[in-house]
Amino acid sequence: MPESLILFLASLVGTVIAGKLFSWAVRRTLGRVNKVLGDALARFGSWGIYLTGFLFSLEHLNLRLEVLLIFFGALAAMLLLGLKDVLPNVVARHMLEIYRPFKVGDWIEVDGNVGRVVDIDDLYTVILTVYHERVYIPNTALLKKQVVNITRSEGVDVVTSFEVPVTGDIGKLITRLERSLKKELEEEVMEGEPEVWLSGISGGKARLTVRTRIGNPNRVPEVRSKILLSVAKVISEPG
Repeated sequence: MPESLILFLASLVGTVIAGKLFSWAVRRTLGRVNKVLGDALARFGSWGIYLTGFLFSLEHLNLRLEVLLIFFGALAAMLLLGLKDVLPNVVARHMLEIYRPFKVGDWIEVDGNVGRVVDIDDLYTVILTVYHERVYIPNTALLKKQVVNITRSEGVDVVTSFEVPVTGDIGKLITRLERSLKKELEEEVMEGEPEVWLSGISGGKARLTVRTRIGNPNRVPEVRSKILLSVAKVISEPG
């Protein structure tokens, strides 16, 4: 085997070992502080070592480094031009993973679109709206626009007031309403349970108020409708 080929292969092996050691060292040090940042630096840094080592290894085959740099530079330029819309989104995804303004499962609002985050890939963050529409938001847009994390803001209160005739024990009516609302709003309520209280009495009618907290503000009209339907059902029932 020619000496130049042996040196080329040995240089490649050394490059791979150096890349692996760099990746291991970064994950063992920076990865303990910030795992996402450590993984990203280890990945891109090791690939940089592989590419640099490969270029210098080719010199052992009597290939001029200047020519190789020009060739690979032109190739890299073409790749960057072809991926000019892709790479910013890939970088943006890593930034989102580092700072974590939201995660899969959170409710967010971006440009008037409200939905639950169901996926974050290299190009898009996908949210599912209450109307089961999948909205694909470029990752770069999430770094430029205002993003409201509704889940972390602990949701929004839905407060509904109504009047009922005073014909029996109001305390028992409130208890029945709370039981009914707890069942009807089980999938809507973000935390706690629906609260019902007496807020006033006038002209033989009692004014009751219901308050519950939900995670999606788009659901306020529907939740309010469910509350009133549940109230009507409980009032119409005997006892």
